[in-house]
Amino acid sequence: MAKAADATREMEAFGAHLARYPYLGLDHPVGRRILAAVRRAPKLILKDALWHRARLPSGPERHTAAEMGPPPANWTEGRFNHHGQSVFYLASTVHGACAETAPQPRCILWVQDFRARQMRGLLDLAGVTGARPGRGGVLLTAGLNAVMDRLRPDPGSPWKPEYFVPRFVADAARAAGFRGILYCSTRFEGYNAVLFDWTAREIRPEGRPSILEWPLPRGQNRAAS
Repeated sequence: MAKAADATREMEAFGAHLARYPYLGLDHPVGRRILAAVRRAPKLILKDALWHRARLPSGPERHTAAEMGPPPANWTEGRFNHHGQSVFYLASTVHGACAETAPQPRCILWVQDFRARQMRGLLDLAGVTGARPGRGGVLLTAGLNAVMDRLRPDPGSPWKPEYFVPRFVADAARAAGFRGILYCSTRFEGYNAVLFDWTAREIRPEGRPSILEWPLPRGQNRAAS
């Protein structure tokens, strides 16, 4: 627990540094440690699993499976991507996909299942594959989520310093040749995946999109399997 608490404090200090100097992450000792830890981390394989992605309705038309895939690169910035980067965000459960997407306590969401087949080259920060994170793993896994809410000044503000630390980690992962990251969610008890690089053979929609009411009825929560 002491190591996790220390990692949280270090990440908070690093997050504060990035909030002041977003492009000078390597000017901070924690930034240099993160880069070194990512470079040492093993590139892992995620075995066949069913993942999920949710979207808000954009009108009366039904979403197709293709439309439920990753948005265009110019769509928006995200937790692990800058403007201009197209990435594939997926959740391990239907509940998780909805929790990550729902903008209010009650709403309607489209949900699509995706089958992932032998995804290689992943950075596992959630312990999904059972591999040890190695040196620096505590800093990455314990600190990454802990700083999110503390760095968020206003949920409605376009200024999002809470994204700077995970984007730094994502940039380090990309530079080290990783194709994606498995990470714990801050909105549900489960984990997510963000993919930087994938093929149609590795990630395919399974079935058609379904429309669900949020919050979900009890028991409607298929997990990655």
